[in-house]
This record gives sequence, C-alpha cells and structure tokens, in this order.
Amino acid sequence: KVVGRLKVPEIVMRLIYRFHSEAFGIIFSIIRLTLCVVWMTHFTGCVWYAIGVGSEGGGWVTANQMKQERLNYQYASAFHWALTQLTGSCEIIPTNFPERLYANCVLLMGFIIGAWAISSITAAITRLGLVGAHEAARVRALREYLIDNKVSSKLALRIQRNAVDSYKMVKK
Repeated sequence: KVVGRLKVPEIVMRLIYRFHSEAFGIIFSIIRLTLCVVWMTHFTGCVWYAIGVGSEGGGWVTANQMKQERLNYQYASAFHWALTQLTGSCEIIPTNFPERLYANCVLLMGFIIGAWAISSITAAITRLGLVGAHEAARVRALREYLIDNKVSSKLALRIQRNAVDSYKMVKK
C-alpha cells in the first residue's frame, strides 16, 4: 500500500535521507540507468516484433519459424534481438526492407546509447571512488599530523577512531 501512495522519486529521496549517504545516491543512479536501458530494450524489441509480424510474408518471425511458438518465446526473441543490437550481433536477421531499415536505425541508436550508458556508469563509479577517497585523505592527513607531532600510538589510534566517527556523524 505504501508504494502505491508514494511516487518513486519521493521513495528514493526518503532512502537517501535515511541512509545519509552520497554513495547510495550514486548507486541508485546506476540502477536507474540500468532500468532505463532495459525499458528502451523492451520498447525496441516490441517495435521489432510488430514490424516482423506486420511485414509482408511475416518477416523475421516467419523466417525463424516462430509463428507456431508461444508469445512469451517470441517476445524473448525480440527482446534478445534488441539487446544484442548494443553489440551488433544476433542470429535473428532482417528479411525485408522495413526490418533492415529499422535494424540500421537501432544499431546506430544502440551505439549512441551504449556509449552514453558506459560513460554514465564510469562517471558514477568514479564519483563513488572519490567519495571514499576524500574520507581516506582526511584520515591520512590526520595520521601524518599525529606522527609529525609525536603523539603516542595508543592516543593516535583513539583520535583517529574519534575523527572517523565524527566525520560519519557530520555526514548525517
């Protein structure tokens, strides 16, 4: 019932607030990107299936003896074809001009979407690494300060633990 009442962005904002983590937001952006690619693949596969069924002679559906197959297998084949357009290879091939034209357009868009997805995921992972690196740099600077000022190792360890705990509290 709760999910039905709340919009997805509101749920996400509540989770980010609850976990107090920039890392959670970055991970969520990667998940959102993945779901976006899955949705685009679904849409592309559905159009591919419609072109195949609507083509004169049955197009790729008939050429691959799929008319007698169950609808879920036909959908899975169309989804598979759409997904493989990101890599440019599949055993299902266009059999007429409308299918070939659509396949070419999808290959071009697949190249662009693939490059976008990879660059977005790379940027998100880099941001995720920077979040952890920033905290590590602060702890390293504190450790160097404690060593330079000849603070005992027992006291230095307590100070470092306290600093890490304080940093986590500030992030909240």
